[in-house]
Amino acid sequence: MEHTTYKAKHKAITMLHAPGYVLHDSARRGFTLIELMVSMAIFLIITSVVMVSQSRFGGSILITNLAYDVALGIRQAQVYGTSMKQNSANTFKGYGVYFASTDRFVLFVDLDDNGLYNTNSHDSEGCNPGITECVSVFKIEKGNAITQLCATVGLVNECSINRLEILFHRPDPEPTIAGFVGGTPVFYQAASITVTSPAPQSVSKTVNVLASGQISVQQ
Repeated sequence: MEHTTYKAKHKAITMLHAPGYVLHDSARRGFTLIELMVSMAIFLIITSVVMVSQSRFGGSILITNLAYDVALGIRQAQVYGTSMKQNSANTFKGYGVYFASTDRFVLFVDLDDNGLYNTNSHDSEGCNPGITECVSVFKIEKGNAITQLCATVGLVNECSINRLEILFHRPDPEPTIAGFVGGTPVFYQAASITVTSPAPQSVSKTVNVLASGQISVQQ
């Protein structure tokens, strides 16, 4: 009896490896529908996580670049204002940066020496021809925006400013900082400009301008 059972098993194994032998469907089946759906769900979750991470990383890079652009714009005004940069009338004037919009800022020259920017010097497209206080307009794109203007004097930090001007006049590298809460200018010692990327990333960077004239980007 045992010998017969052994022969039967041997015959089955031989048939399994014999040429032309075809497995039954139940023996060679692939993924079931449930297994396929689970695999696709895992793939979609991993892909979503990667795309969100990539988007956030890209938004962080763009807003960091924008913060450095703002810092370089202020630095350019500092260099022009404290060096031998002459205006169109071949005279030496102070240069500054004007912030009042969420989507742009302006490099200007203080022609009338009043320490403030002539706001009629530019329009939505850029500098008006024939009015020279506006030197250039820096536009902010891709949904990024200037979201907060702050200024400090002593221990007071004011962040409800709707207009900020940072002016440099030779030979001093220190800035003259004017902030407007409403329509009256108040002079401060230091200032900060915060830029933010669009939702859902909403990454923010802050550019700091100190009383000493130091300009930095807060990471």
